[in-house]
Amino acid sequence: MGANTYPFDVIKISYADAGERRTRYAANLVEVGLGAAVARTTSRLSPRLGNARRFLGFWGAYARTRAASVKVDADMKTFEGRAFNVIVANAQFTSAGLRMSPRSFPGDGVLDALVFRGPRSDAYRMLPRIYRHGDHIPDPNIHEMRAKIRVAVEADRPLPIVADGEVLGTTPATFQIVPQRILLKL
Repeated sequence: MGANTYPFDVIKISYADAGERRTRYAANLVEVGLGAAVARTTSRLSPRLGNARRFLGFWGAYARTRAASVKVDADMKTFEGRAFNVIVANAQFTSAGLRMSPRSFPGDGVLDALVFRGPRSDAYRMLPRIYRHGDHIPDPNIHEMRAKIRVAVEADRPLPIVADGEVLGTTPATFQIVPQRILLKL
């Protein structure tokens, strides 16, 4: 290994795509629901819009997204209920410096799952807290779970998935930790 080398976990993702099961890997963070819908909507907008793409992508997805009935299994723990976004994280930050999962560490062998179950307005109400320090948790509208083996997300309808900024397929999906798969040299 050597000095200044850090082990980094990887997320193995299995998801639905046009009726088939696909597998991908991610190092950072996965969003299911609103976060993925924002990424998908933003990617379809013209690059000529510049920074306005992110703003328009958020509000366009927000207007169309509704909470879904979800079942999230994290090892032996289960959440069942309405949610508008689910995060499965190996690390803390996502695009534009959003500290979505402040308790995640990429070499701890654990996936953190955050189920946003509150009103949809939490998506923008919490933004200042998420940007500032990631102090949006604990929150009564966010259900926190941790898994060393597997997180599974099912919903009453297919929900979009984005991993490390790349739009994938839809639920149902499973997320597994691949411990210390990458050695990062700083």
